[in-house]
Amino acid sequence: MNRVPRALCIFAFLPFDRAKDVHGVFQRMRLFVDGLAAVAEQLDVLFFVPHGTDTSAESVRQHEADLRAAWNPRVNVSLCSRTASPPPMGRMRTILRGMTSIHRQPAYEPFSGNGPRAAVQTRLDRRPSLIFVHNLRPMSVLLGWPATSLPPVLFDIDNIDHRLELRHLLKSPRWPAERLRLSWLPALMLGESRAYRRARRVFVCSEKDERYLQRLGVRHACAIPNVVDVPSEPPTGPVTKRLLFLGSLNYRPNAEAAEYLLSQIWPSISRAEPDAELWIAGREPEHVRCFTEPPPGVRFLDFVNDLDSLYRSVSAVVCPIRVGGGTRIKLVEAAAQAKPIVSTTVGAEGLLLDNDVDILLRDTPTAFAEACVSLLRTRDRARQLGLGAWRKAQLHYSRPTAIKRIEHEARAAIGLPLS
Repeated sequence: MNRVPRALCIFAFLPFDRAKDVHGVFQRMRLFVDGLAAVAEQLDVLFFVPHGTDTSAESVRQHEADLRAAWNPRVNVSLCSRTASPPPMGRMRTILRGMTSIHRQPAYEPFSGNGPRAAVQTRLDRRPSLIFVHNLRPMSVLLGWPATSLPPVLFDIDNIDHRLELRHLLKSPRWPAERLRLSWLPALMLGESRAYRRARRVFVCSEKDERYLQRLGVRHACAIPNVVDVPSEPPTGPVTKRLLFLGSLNYRPNAEAAEYLLSQIWPSISRAEPDAELWIAGREPEHVRCFTEPPPGVRFLDFVNDLDSLYRSVSAVVCPIRVGGGTRIKLVEAAAQAKPIVSTTVGAEGLLLDNDVDILLRDTPTAFAEACVSLLRTRDRARQLGLGAWRKAQLHYSRPTAIKRIEHEARAAIGLPLS
């Protein structure tokens, strides 16, 4: 099958720990690497790493060896240190700077400057036939080049950044005056618009996000869902009264969801079912306030290596997230394991799971707790719900199907024969 000689992939995040850096962002990055490997003979992968990270030749060789073993043997790795953060300044001055340009907002400023631009130019000198960029942060670097000087660009986003920022600022600002960052949204949306125009394809995680961008005039948006390896038969496990919340707890929406679950939902479940258990699994559980003194029946697990065994040991999966964007790959994993799921509407946003058929969507603490109790008490209903989720995972969230779609869209974007 015809392939181009070289493609350039640009990522904002490097999986430093191959055993633990396996959450949704890294799974999605690998998904696109697998899809692009069918289009290009070599994949030059540029990672923007935090300022101060070891970018020596020896470090690069080690990361390259690891990624060739874990991802693809045709990956060529390079690292570029992000620009150092500017000296601390007052909050109001920071707010005023962020109003002027996306490049002066803290999330994107480390990707501006001569270092990131020079790193990209070095890789462009190798004349890739295609550029793939994951996340708006490294994509902001490419806005410094005339569009005509670049090969075709494919752009993938986990979240629509301005919408995620708007939700955060309206629902859960870290301090009252943080809402002044609403004044950054015009500059952020302008940066997003320029990034969308720069790309031949804009990939999003769900059909809902695709429709949203199309309403904004982004006609070349394309949904590639977060996917997993779905078992050919629905898994089964022991009968327990154990609920699972899973997610990296150093991610603020997950930590907030865990605290909401513990303070407003779990007490009702525990009163109704005194022998019920709640397991909270995810990296850095110390970000949850009651980690050191959990309520009765609650257990913090930290990072878990064997997710299949973890899913098999629980009755249901809960996702009470109230702020965030994108789609929750942990819910796709739970669906693939035929686990019944109780989630908020935001937590399950973008997933093709039907309420009360494949998932229970409940947005108040009382309704959420009642749904959990009903699954603990009614095993047949729980199994029926889990089977519905598993069938949807087979239909919509299969890894081979997504890889084939990425290959098809990449070939169409650069004019290669379609397979």
